[in-house]
Amino acid sequence: MNQTPDLVVRRLAATDVDLVAHLEHLERAAAVAFRGGDVLLAETPAVVDWTTRVDDLDHPVWVATVDGVAVGFLAADLGRGVLTVRQVFVHAEARELGLGDDLLAAAIDAARSWGCHRLD
Repeated sequence: MNQTPDLVVRRLAATDVDLVAHLEHLERAAAVAFRGGDVLLAETPAVVDWTTRVDDLDHPVWVATVDGVAVGFLAADLGRGVLTVRQVFVHAEARELGLGDDLLAAAIDAARSWGCHRLD
């Protein structure tokens, strides 16, 4: 009997930092293979220390989990009423579960609750 996985999207916690750093590494390694990936990587530097993003309202991060394990993230910047999405990544083995959509929905909900007038 197949069990339905427990899918959760929530804000970044200190316990997620190592996994999210690993996911970012995978994201950046995969980007190299795509046309324009080198430009994207140059424009979006790697996060040096994910622990600084825990509870950081200026640079919020959401994490997607499957059965309690972080498999994706969305990192954004907040300023002047605009939430700018900087990175979205879901591990290849967790794709097609709707987690990318769920991450974006969580960011949109937060942006609305923070009074943002635009999402980039």
